[in-house]
Amino acid sequence: MLEQALHTLATETLTTDPLRPALQELAQFSDKIPPLRDDALASEALYQNHD
Repeated sequence: MLEQALHTLATETLTTDPLRPALQELAQFSDKIPPLRDDALASEALYQNHD
């Protein structure tokens, strides 16, 4: 069964058509997301209050 599914996936041509609406929905309000500071994801910032 798994081999059949893998074969089907391998022989199909993948397109971005099914993915495009989902990406558009995610990006819909992206202009309202504030930018992160450059150091926001630095290890010091992530663990500053971790004791």
